[in-house]
Amino acid sequence: MMMKSFLFATLSFLSCLTAFSQTYVSTSKEYSGKVPYEFSPDWQYLSMNLLLLNEDKFNNLLNDLDQPKKNIFGRIKDRDRLIESLDLRVVLKGLKYFNNTTIEFPFFRLKVDYENGTQQYSSSEVRQTEVLTILEDFPLGTVPSQIIELEYKAQAITREKQPKSLHFISRQLKNIAQLTAPDKFILSMVGQFGDYLNAEAEGKKVHWGTTLRAFENKNKNRRIHSIHIYSMRPSNSRLDKGGEFPTEEIDTFMQELTVNQNLSLDKSKLQELIEFERYPVFVIVNYLSKYIPEGVPDNVTHDEILALQEEIREDYEEGNDVKEVNRQREYFAGFLKHLADLRLAVEPFSEKYDGKFDYNEAHATFQVLIAYKKLLLAYERTVEQNKELPEFKAFYPHYEEVRTKAADELNLYPPLKNVAQVVNLNMELNSISPDSLDADELELYISLLKGVELPVKFSEYDEYKSLSRQLTSLENRLYEQRYKSRKAYFKNCAPTEENYQQYLAASSMLKKTKCTLCVEQVKEGLEVFKQTWSRKTFQDALTLAKKKQAQAVDSLTFYLSDTLAIARNRDSLLVEQPQLEIKFRYLQNNLLKEVQELVQLSRQDTLEQLTETDLLNYAFKADKLMASISGEIEDVHTNYPDFLQGCRHPFHPLPAPPAPKQVLSPNETATPIPGKEKATAGEPDK
Repeated sequence: MMMKSFLFATLSFLSCLTAFSQTYVSTSKEYSGKVPYEFSPDWQYLSMNLLLLNEDKFNNLLNDLDQPKKNIFGRIKDRDRLIESLDLRVVLKGLKYFNNTTIEFPFFRLKVDYENGTQQYSSSEVRQTEVLTILEDFPLGTVPSQIIELEYKAQAITREKQPKSLHFISRQLKNIAQLTAPDKFILSMVGQFGDYLNAEAEGKKVHWGTTLRAFENKNKNRRIHSIHIYSMRPSNSRLDKGGEFPTEEIDTFMQELTVNQNLSLDKSKLQELIEFERYPVFVIVNYLSKYIPEGVPDNVTHDEILALQEEIREDYEEGNDVKEVNRQREYFAGFLKHLADLRLAVEPFSEKYDGKFDYNEAHATFQVLIAYKKLLLAYERTVEQNKELPEFKAFYPHYEEVRTKAADELNLYPPLKNVAQVVNLNMELNSISPDSLDADELELYISLLKGVELPVKFSEYDEYKSLSRQLTSLENRLYEQRYKSRKAYFKNCAPTEENYQQYLAASSMLKKTKCTLCVEQVKEGLEVFKQTWSRKTFQDALTLAKKKQAQAVDSLTFYLSDTLAIARNRDSLLVEQPQLEIKFRYLQNNLLKEVQELVQLSRQDTLEQLTETDLLNYAFKADKLMASISGEIEDVHTNYPDFLQGCRHPFHPLPAPPAPKQVLSPNETATPIPGKEKATAGEPDK
């Protein structure tokens, strides 16, 4: 795998060393370990730190080597071969950053003196350096060969080699001159080559301070990947006084990094872990990083997105980004455009509620629906295409954040509260067959989809067509399942009381459903039943009215005889009983008036021309009059029998006529029949 190729290259880091006496300075690999953590492929950025421990032990190293040869007088035979300085260099190859040119730079130069008195080498005071970062967040995918060739060189500089030691500086300056667009790092390197030349001329030590940085830990999650430790020893084991190198503590630390990646590893910590004191020690710490996208801005605008896209393009062109991460950054920037579009669509509602703008609410709402659906479709498409890519995992939470912000935008204003629900259901139904839904589910989905009006103005838009197509499909299915049989039933059923109750129930059901097709179709059947029922109830009302008219005609035979007797006996009775004047006046004003009204009803010959309601009122009025007249006559017969002297028929109480039955029509309501008073009437002798 590509990641392993990069890391294996570091194992030969300290491989090229130059001898400066019969005994060489050798590098001994004392430890090489990887943190037991499974790095996924999205950890694509490499950082490499170099730490030098025991910097004050170079004297031990130099003096444990073979010492210069002397003549019989105790003088050094060849002083030009005495070591005057020690150079430590790093060589980088195969980096796109340098146009694949080899770059070599010294990171440490030590001034060395040979003291005749002690006949030993001694170095000047060594500054304690913290760490040298060779690479920082370097994108592994930008290396064409997939291998970073990294060499470490330690070179002893003598007087006779002094001129040759400057050749590498001229070579590097020539290599740098080939770069078409040197950046701050390259210019800093040129300056430090000048420092090196100055140190060479003055015999001073120099510390190299340049780091090859890509993002400088911008938006990165970093953790230690591996550690390699090398000691510098005399090549002759007989002269090696370093002893065994301890690794127990560093092993334990590597295990702890598995569960706690935040453990710090600085120079003091390494010195604590590595109890080796005789010779200098080099430690290479490799870090891997993965890109962590920035959060979603609170106010996403199209101008900000354009600036972000330009930044992404520049990062890739400058080699600061791996291809797949760059692609994911581009995808996310494009996705942010949908949030900016949605916020533009919502603006009219903000202005409306601030009292600044008047707008067509249905049109504006559908514009928001269009923008919101495009955002969700882009979300689904991006997730589906990238869900298996390790680089996408870091971006996924931010896609979710954008989707949440979009939904929050819709909840700000009441007219938009149904938009998210409509869009989500619209997308969900794309994978659901209406045939798999029962009638209640169909009712619910139709009701929810109609939560947003579909303005005809947008009939050519895909969002309009999708919603319209789904509503048609759902309504057709619901009609087949629940309403088609009702339409057929009411077109053919008899006008019975039971069917009338079903008619009322069906009418109530149509008021609750949102299915336009169902309402239109079932209303056709209900209209047929309504007409049939109206004809039936009209006929019932006509029959009842004629029955009451016949009863009135029969009753008037007796009522007229009684009223005539009362009128005939009035004068004679008042002479004898003047106190009856009040009763006579009451009967004249009420009983005679009611009898006259009943006579008018009995003579009506246009009943067939009346409405159903008028017929029911006619029957009710006739019934009421007969009951009232019978009651008055019974009272006279019981309490004032003299009023009826000379009546041609004896008094026989008549049965109270039955109250007309209430009959309702689909389009009219009959006048309620109140409770009747108790009444009796006489029948004639046969």
